[in-house]
Formats: sequence, C-alpha cells, structure tokens
Amino acid sequence: MAISTTKAVTYARFDLLKMQIMDFFRRASNPSSGSIQKISKALDNKYIKRISVEGLLNGKKAAEIKMDIDWRLHSISVQTGGEKIQAPDYWNNGINPTIDEALSFFNSICNREGLKRDWRVTYVSGFDEEKLDNELGLVDASDTPWITKPVSTGRIRFDPLDELGLETLIDESLADKR
Repeated sequence: MAISTTKAVTYARFDLLKMQIMDFFRRASNPSSGSIQKISKALDNKYIKRISVEGLLNGKKAAEIKMDIDWRLHSISVQTGGEKIQAPDYWNNGINPTIDEALSFFNSICNREGLKRDWRVTYVSGFDEEKLDNELGLVDASDTPWITKPVSTGRIRFDPLDELGLETLIDESLADKR
C-alpha cells in the first residue's frame, strides 16, 4: 500500500500574490533585472493594478497576456481572512499551474509568429502617473492598436487569491491558426 502525504505551505497573502505576479512577469516578458526591481517596488507600494505583456507584429498587437490585481479585494481578504494563507497542494512551489498553461499558450503564439514582446503597467487610479513614472524610471506609453480585433480566451481567477486575475487575448487574424 502506498501512502501519499502533502505538506501545506503557509504564506503571507501579499507574498503569495507577489510570487504569482513576479513569476508571470519574468516568464512572459524576459525582463531585465532593472525592470524586475521596478515592478517589485511598484507592487510593494501597491501602485499598479495591471501588468500586461504584448506580442507585437509590425508595431501592432497580435497577442496580449495580462494580470490584474484588485487591491480593494486584497484588503478585504486580509481583513476577513487574515494575513496568512495556504497555497493549495497542487500549486508548484507556491505558483498556480494555470499561469504555466496561459504562458505556454501565449509564448507559443509569440514564438510561432515571431512577435516582439513589450510590457506595460497600469497604475491604480488616484496616483500621479507622471510622479510614479519618474520614481520607477518608467515612461508613459500610448495604447498599441490591435491588428484587427482581440479574442479573449477567458478570464481566470486564482482561488484562494481571488484578487488576482489573468487573461490572454489573441488577434482575430491569428485565432484560426490555433
């Protein structure tokens, strides 16, 4: 008879949230160490509500993967459930495997189509964006147009981190190539 045991690992809720976001950011955009430090600082200060990585073809969006953070829901979750949270047993070293699946899909499209990757952040409303750009060493960027129009693969939430969402979009012109 085989006996299987699992070890539940407990994290501070913010730390587990940040682990998901930083893992996503590193693997989606292959950022410089300076960019990683900027995003880490922005998360620590709860400046950003979205990180998106775009796959560009001739300067237009062909694919996008984005992670959203609902800081209001995060605060409510901490107030009602406490600072500590257990990562589910099926998570790999504290990382939700759904991130792997979404990134595999996004990265395969980017690689297959030869897309250039670019990342962006969206700040939480109420902050002075110019001041934050200066503090973080970022520059304001205009929205990148889509080749035609985006098709969503659906929004994913990360129970028990319900404040975190992930969505992958691909341009309609590439959707048939899946």
